[in-house]
Amino acid sequence: MAESGLPVEIEHVRDFKRIAQYGVIQTPALVVNGKVAFSGKVLKKEEIKPYLQTLGTSDGSIA
Repeated sequence: MAESGLPVEIEHVRDFKRIAQYGVIQTPALVVNGKVAFSGKVLKKEEIKPYLQTLGTSDGSIA
């Protein structure tokens, strides 16, 4: 996140009820702008970058 230079808030959620509210079945998961971007595996730094680019788009699409 430090490399991205984006002003973001990171939250590590462990409460199963909150995780389930996103429809996540497999953890870990990455939620960007309230939408599940990825779940089920630990991503490498290079794999996360496309998801972080969605932070700058108004519709939340992956650039």
